[in-house]
Amino acid sequence: MGYARFSEERPSEQQPQQEVEVNGKGLARIYGYMGIALAITALIAVLVSWFFSSHINSAASIQVADGWVVGYFATLGVSLIACLILTFVIPVTMIKNKRSLWVPYILYAVFMGALLSVVLIAGISWAIIGEAFGLTAGAFLIMFFIGYFSKKDISLGLYFLIGLLSMALLVVLFWFIFASFSGGWQAIRTVDIVYSVIVCVIMLLFIVIDGIRVKQIASRGAASNNVYLYCAYMMYSDFITLLIRVIWLLARAKND
Repeated sequence: MGYARFSEERPSEQQPQQEVEVNGKGLARIYGYMGIALAITALIAVLVSWFFSSHINSAASIQVADGWVVGYFATLGVSLIACLILTFVIPVTMIKNKRSLWVPYILYAVFMGALLSVVLIAGISWAIIGEAFGLTAGAFLIMFFIGYFSKKDISLGLYFLIGLLSMALLVVLFWFIFASFSGGWQAIRTVDIVYSVIVCVIMLLFIVIDGIRVKQIASRGAASNNVYLYCAYMMYSDFITLLIRVIWLLARAKND
């Protein structure tokens, strides 16, 4: 994922020991901030799904239940718009570096949690969600540290591969549209699975690139709280995108 060029100043060669220590603490802070966002997202997803599902199920009439359904879809719409706006607000705030990123960062996690409540409302089992989270966490850590500890800059090759996969994604999208008009349900199901797999592969490659970027930022000594928050935001976004697709694939495979 893209990062701004925070600083071109190189760390002093006379303090290599201190640089390693700062980098280690910085990485721990990034993962800590990412963990905070994931916890907030999980909590909001549970609360929103519980609130609306309980009111819909206990409604005294169909009209009242329909009102709560409309309210839920309105909540999803507002959350989606807010997330899209924040994807522009967060980078701009980081570049200007005049305000803390905490408020937009937390808001993004809250609205994403509201969106992910769909997973619980849809009735996907906790077993599948737990399995998907474990698979996503394992894959995320492996791919991130491949990028972070890589000795050479492999980001250009990864961007080229992502470009090829994006072209494949477009082909699959047009295939999906064609299958939809032709009425082939089995074809649509197959295309959907292929699409999810390609998205997962692209996100895994982006995670490697993020590992490379975090290492580059740390090596320049551009260690401010906003930088840590921005890195955590990018990693959090990668994790959530990958998690959604893994949940979808597991649910498809188990017909949940």
